[in-house]
Amino acid sequence: MAFHLTKLQRKELEEIGNLYRKTIYDPVNDSLPKIIKAFMLGLAELDSPISTAILPEVSRFYTVISSGYFLPMREKISTIRKDLSTKELKSYFTIILCRQKAWESALRKIIKYYFEGKSIFLYDIIALKVIIDSNQKEEDQEKMCYPIMDICTKSLTQHMCTLMPPTKIVGKNNLYKDYIAFPKENGYKSLHGAYMDNEKNFFEVQVRTQKMDADAEFGLNPLSEDNLSHTEYKNNEYKEIIPYIHFDPKKVNKPFFRCYLKPTDKNKKELIIVDKIGLISAKSVDERARTY
Repeated sequence: MAFHLTKLQRKELEEIGNLYRKTIYDPVNDSLPKIIKAFMLGLAELDSPISTAILPEVSRFYTVISSGYFLPMREKISTIRKDLSTKELKSYFTIILCRQKAWESALRKIIKYYFEGKSIFLYDIIALKVIIDSNQKEEDQEKMCYPIMDICTKSLTQHMCTLMPPTKIVGKNNLYKDYIAFPKENGYKSLHGAYMDNEKNFFEVQVRTQKMDADAEFGLNPLSEDNLSHTEYKNNEYKEIIPYIHFDPKKVNKPFFRCYLKPTDKNKKELIIVDKIGLISAKSVDERARTY
């Protein structure tokens, strides 16, 4: 849900935004971990209420993206894939993708939680997307999301993880964020579950159909302003923060950034900016996903 900032909050956010761009534009910071580390040092120097509040979670984000945690996810994916290969699911092929949250997206979410007075903790720095690929009716595929999530939960909790309650409860289910039974305002559907592994690393599992995934990225109806893509929905949800937490890609020329133009129709092209762990700005997130 969108919120409105006070004059004092805007002043706080302006300081954070200036620091954010300064650390990105600084040629000394030639990798994403270096950018975030410089940002952390800058937060400590600011010594303001907002910098003090968000520093712990920014530090945790830095630790996760610097630790190479992506590689151990292979074991979790292999375990889930093996358990999903059952006779009951023979008509439902699943695709498993793994992604790390982009720095810009993470910082915006951290700041949003601060202004909303919520606990500042990101469960989805790392996320596994389990996408159903089937010729069955969409209604049947939606129903199948639940047993697939149950299999994922059983697989992970038996071998290496603990199921964590989500940061907010959706509907009556206190274990998952059930956006299938209770879709978001823009029609977004998916099942989300938060987990903690034996090393106390948190990650999220998202189960959805191919249609749900396509709707999330491109919108239910591209010609309708009411059915926004998940990215556009986020842009609306974070519209008070985005003007401050942004940067000019033309001022950045570093090895971990890659920019290209993606055609959107016959006359228009969309600028895609990719960092080494995630998309900064794009309607499609296929570049940030790794398939194992």
